[in-house]
Order: sequence, then C-alpha cells, then structure tokens
Amino acid sequence: MSGFSRLFWPGPVLALVIFLTWAGLAPHSALAQARILPQIGPDAVWKADWQLLARHHGEVLAGLEAFMRSQGASYQALAFTRSVKGEGFLCSFTEMGQVDLAQMQVPFKNADPDYLLVNGTPQIVAVGQKQYWQPLDLRKNPWVGQYPKADWFARINFLRLVSRPGGGQRFIFAFAIQDGCRACALLGKALVAYDFDPAGKFLSTRLLGFSK
Repeated sequence: MSGFSRLFWPGPVLALVIFLTWAGLAPHSALAQARILPQIGPDAVWKADWQLLARHHGEVLAGLEAFMRSQGASYQALAFTRSVKGEGFLCSFTEMGQVDLAQMQVPFKNADPDYLLVNGTPQIVAVGQKQYWQPLDLRKNPWVGQYPKADWFARINFLRLVSRPGGGQRFIFAFAIQDGCRACALLGKALVAYDFDPAGKFLSTRLLGFSK
C-alpha cells in the first residue's frame, strides 16, 4: 500500500465522538470503541530485545501486550498484538502492493517468525496455517510417492512475488518436505502460491511444483 493510502481520515462519526469526549459529554471509552484497526504497516513493527524478553519470561507469558506497553511499544504495534489475541508481535514488514508481506514472532514457541500476508481480505492470512496448505495433495507427484512418510513440516521461506495471470498478486513460498518428522531428512521443497485478486481478496493456494 502507498504511504498516502495508509492515512486515516476519521470521518464525521468519529469526529463527533472526539468532540464530545473533548467537551466532556462522552466517556473516553466511546473514543476507544470508535477506533478502527489501522492498516498494518512499518509502525506496527516492534523491535524486541531478546535478552529483555528472556529476563522477563514470566511477564511476557502472562500478557504480551501489557509487557510491550510497559516497554514503550507503539499504538500500532499494540493494536496488531491485540488483533492476534496476544499470541505474538510483528517483527518485520515489507510493502509489496495491494497486499503486503510481514512476519510475526511468537515468543518462546518457535525460532522462526511466521509469515503473514496482510492488508488484503481477510486482513491477515497466516501462511503457515494448515487450512491453506494441507488440502494440497503431495501424493500427486511421483517423486514424493517414493517416500511413504513424506509430509509437510511448516518450515517456510518466501521466494518471490509475481503478477497473477488475470491480475492480482501471487506470493510464492517454499515449504519443507521431510521424511516423517521435523528433525528427519529434508527431501525437498514444495512451491506453493498464495493468490490474491486485484482488490486484495484472497482467492486460493496452488501447488506449483517441487524442488530438491
């Protein structure tokens, strides 16, 4: 998304709430309820000090958003963490067009950040969620058929963005295919496309092929 399109004009309803709050005619909670989750952008990134997180392990697990607030995280960063129910925080953001690429870190649960496709419809598509890639049939490929235990393990790398045939965006990711477990031999990588239409609506995933 362009910088200009990320600007938020409150509109008449929110402007009225702001005025009433300033005038003392409405509770401050009314303003909070009127807020809309903003577009996700670079201001939502929180640069975590990992040593600090480790020292405050208990506090982070008890409430990530509260801990972030105590460390001076931006409103946008807090809004993102709230939108994912306190599960993690945004650790990177890359502007890509109508839909953007981001990563979320879940403290103490995984070493690699989770890839997200943001600012489309829905606003957040979590690339690693099984609902997106599990329906794709690995067994259709003869090479995979040689390994009875071969399966997806959500070790994912972003490869590239291309224009989708007919318009829109296609984000291509490489998923690790391993021989039975996460610690087992890496057999190869499945190339998976996440397709969005020109308006940013998520369409589907598509298995493009394999690489060794």
